[in-house]
This record gives sequence, C-alpha cells and structure tokens, in this order.
Amino acid sequence: MPDGHYRLQSAGDVQLSPDGTRLAFVQRFIDAKRRNRTHVWVMTIADAKMQRVTPEHRDDSSPGWPPDGKALALLSGGRGPSESGFLPTAFG
Repeated sequence: MPDGHYRLQSAGDVQLSPDGTRLAFVQRFIDAKRRNRTHVWVMTIADAKMQRVTPEHRDDSSPGWPPDGKALALLSGGRGPSESGFLPTAFG
C-alpha cells in the first residue's frame, strides 16, 4: 500500500451541543507507527475554532453532550480497556 494511504484522516461521530453553538467530533487517523488512532475535538460554530480536548497519547471516542451542555461525555482508552468519563466544557 502506498505511504500516502497512512496520511488519510476522517471525522465522524459528530454531536451538536444542546445550545447549538458547538460540535464535538472524533478525528480518526493512522499514526507514524501505522496504528489506528482517535482523538475528540470540539469546534465553536460561530468562528470555526477547533480544540483537541483529549490528550495526544490516548484514543478517545463517542462524544456526547448532556442536556445542560456543561460537560462532554466520552469513551477513553489509553492502550488498555475503555473507560467512560466527563470533561468540563470550558474549552479554549
């Protein structure tokens, strides 16, 4: 397979915040060691500002907003079993 294949990235599992001002989504990519990776990002719709909200070394997925939009739920998997957790939404 050509090396360019490993530079492909995709976004998925897009979740709109309850107030309609932010999107949470999962970035999927293949790293330099050819491992499938995932990171969770949040984008502010008004200015398209994006921020990765999970650490570089973890593979996180399945973002979801509670009804009040004050936290972001996600599944977190370092390199072991997945765990669920919440992040406060004071991003950026």
